[in-house]
Amino acid sequence: MRSSVVSLALNFFVSTVQAQSAFLVDDINTSRVEGRVAPGYSFAALGGALLFGGYDRANGNALWRSDGTAAGTHLVSSSSVDGGLVELHGVLYFLGTEGGRSGLWRTDGTSEATALVKAFPYVPNAIGPVYLTRAGDLLFFSAADAAHGQELWKSDGTTDGTAMVADVDPGPSSSYPYLLTPLGERVFFQVRREGVPQLWQSDGTEAGTIRAHDLGPIGIPFVAASGPFVYFDVYDPANGLATLWRTDGTPGGTVALHDFLAEVYYLPPGPDVYGPSFLVDLDGFAVFAGKDLDHGWELWRSDGTPEGTVLVRDIAPGDQSSGIYAIVPAGHLAYFVADDGIHGNELWKTDGTETGTVIVKDIVPGVFGSYPIPSVSADGLLFFVTDDGVHGREPWRSDGTESGTYMLKDIEPGPGDSAPAPFQVAGGAVFFGAGGVGSRLLWKTNGTQSGTVLVDDSTRGASSFPFGMTDSGGRIFFSTDETGSGDYRSLWESDGTAEGTRRVESFCSIYGWSFHAFHGDIFFSADDCVSGGQLWNSHGLVKYIPGAQPLGLTVVGDMLFFFAAGGLWKTDGTETGTLLVRDLGARPSGASPLFIAAAGGLLFFTADDDAHRLQLWKSDGTPDGTRVVPLSAYVESALVAVGRRVFFAAFDDSGNALWRSDGTVAGTVRVKSIGPISFDFLRASGRFVYYTDQGGTGLWRSDGSAEGTILLARVGASNLTDVGGALFFVGEDGVHGPELWRSDGTPAGTRMVRDIWPGELGSSPAFLTDVGGVLVFAADDGVHGTEVWKSNGTEAGTSIVADIAPGVSSSSPSGFAHSGRLVFFDADDGETGFELWAVPESSLGLSQGPRRPDPRVVPFRQ
Repeated sequence: MRSSVVSLALNFFVSTVQAQSAFLVDDINTSRVEGRVAPGYSFAALGGALLFGGYDRANGNALWRSDGTAAGTHLVSSSSVDGGLVELHGVLYFLGTEGGRSGLWRTDGTSEATALVKAFPYVPNAIGPVYLTRAGDLLFFSAADAAHGQELWKSDGTTDGTAMVADVDPGPSSSYPYLLTPLGERVFFQVRREGVPQLWQSDGTEAGTIRAHDLGPIGIPFVAASGPFVYFDVYDPANGLATLWRTDGTPGGTVALHDFLAEVYYLPPGPDVYGPSFLVDLDGFAVFAGKDLDHGWELWRSDGTPEGTVLVRDIAPGDQSSGIYAIVPAGHLAYFVADDGIHGNELWKTDGTETGTVIVKDIVPGVFGSYPIPSVSADGLLFFVTDDGVHGREPWRSDGTESGTYMLKDIEPGPGDSAPAPFQVAGGAVFFGAGGVGSRLLWKTNGTQSGTVLVDDSTRGASSFPFGMTDSGGRIFFSTDETGSGDYRSLWESDGTAEGTRRVESFCSIYGWSFHAFHGDIFFSADDCVSGGQLWNSHGLVKYIPGAQPLGLTVVGDMLFFFAAGGLWKTDGTETGTLLVRDLGARPSGASPLFIAAAGGLLFFTADDDAHRLQLWKSDGTPDGTRVVPLSAYVESALVAVGRRVFFAAFDDSGNALWRSDGTVAGTVRVKSIGPISFDFLRASGRFVYYTDQGGTGLWRSDGSAEGTILLARVGASNLTDVGGALFFVGEDGVHGPELWRSDGTPAGTRMVRDIWPGELGSSPAFLTDVGGVLVFAADDGVHGTEVWKSNGTEAGTSIVADIAPGVSSSSPSGFAHSGRLVFFDADDGETGFELWAVPESSLGLSQGPRRPDPRVVPFRQ
């Protein structure tokens, strides 16, 4: 224990020292925005506080806590909340994802006590852990493993106590348990076993997991509990009836109650059937919506007997339907929405009797209705969302009287919707998320208009989101989204100082947001609102080409190639030196290249043929030298240059294969048959090309020969990156989660570099970038959040560089680019938003020898 404490203290000291090396270059967007987190739709109360899933760009979807104050609203864990937030013995459990692993988590609301209970690996055709439910002293959920498929699992909150309950559909096939419904110590659920929908129940033991009822040829997705019974529907397509049943879990206690009409909607892949629904418990009785021949959809109740299953009130008299939906219990009442044919869809209430079933308020007078959505009750009040026709969908409350039913606040002023959801009672207040697109924030209310307030009224820095950082002549160029509109319209440059960081030019749009260094300048495709999409450099328009829309900018020797107006072009950077190489022809699917690479002084690219299949082309910059490379296959992947050749995957009558070409007929060779590969993971490093196959067998490499194409490791691999001739990648071996790996092209030399976040979660390295032979990347070690890391390929040489957002919060750095003596990137320290940051190359251990100026560098436009 002492060594662990010392280690933690040392790690904290080291990270604090290292954090001093990173600095904010410039806060480009100095405006402020409200709040720190956009709440999601998973809320729960614990110990008087609110726990919820929330989103901010630095941490992504993560777990947050709030005591109802701005100061008391903070990040708990970077694990996402995918479902659940269910309390068991004073602890909240949820289904979440961290480091690429989905699993069952637990939390007491503190970062220290938030931990993974059990992780679940990816299983094809499974839907991951879902439907977390508590029954008695156990948690139940649906999850999958490779041996049993998707089945029912349980947990007592411990790792050892988390296990599959029963293999309902034996073997790797899945029963897909869903609609998990607790009744006392047991859970009821629907499955599909051997293609037949069935109702099952479980007490958490294999022997106690048994079938409760065969739902017939088409099961209706409906299971609900009230009093001592679970209610469910069974559909008979022969007569179109949906029968309401109830069960106490015994054969003798499983009784058909009443026949209702079913509504069937024929949608792919099969019919959707609706019977009695929206069932809730009201003082031991089941209250629900049902449809019969005489009354249409109306309000019913049941005491669990056939004779006690009766119509409460025919709200829309005759065979017309009142269209009841969203019944919510509130003490001795239940609120619901109905249309009596006079007032439209409005808020109603019931005590389970005909005389006690009345409209609460006609919010939008007349037959149109306000279409309220009842949500939750607290202290005798109902909280709901509706649109009064003036203010949009906003938060409302009701005490069951007309005068006590009113809007709490017009959060999005005017007819705009703030769309509040969900409502959760916690610590004497009702919390909810609300706001327009891009402005959803956490609110709370005590049921009064003056007490409906924004929880986190603090402000934080807005972001400029620097993107596409590219070095040219010791300066970094990038585009920004200065207004937060989602459009990258401005070109900026920086020398690493605030004074030397400035806007070069503004555009209507910068296509692809990317820049290409060429002849001491940067070139890019943009629209200045006058010329349309054209080729630009930092000094201005290179040359006007009608209908250009340049793309695929690629440097080959002293030429910059690009595709525009249906043809291949080249430029030396001047207007007169910008020339059409060859017209590729306009076809219905376009002749735009999909894959481009430079090798051996040639430009290789793919373009559609008349059959819309990708053919391999080459160009030496002359019309005659721009032609199809004869190939008896169609290209299926990106082109990757290794020396003077390009590698790619192509498909012919024999299937997928790895090919190579030097642009000649004799030099275009089928290397080896392979399974389907993902072109995103075809990369060159040193003298090899590396790839992964979609069959999941692992990481492969090839030297261009069949015998030199070998499997290196059975490991999931992504983000393949060349660093000084060595391959770095994100590997997942099923034990450690996504971690940093390295390969020298041999099986023995393919290994994990460091288990940055020990255990099965993984640190999820991202944005792997070669900086002078050192790897720079973003990773999360479980202590500092996602921050800047470096590696020289050894365990000891892999360490955190800077903890920009201290603690478990993440600065989420990305876009690493080496320029001058600095490595630039964008990051969020929690105060300024995502802005331009840098770290000195000395922090990476790089040599500090003299750096020669580039003689081709020309002054940039002032």
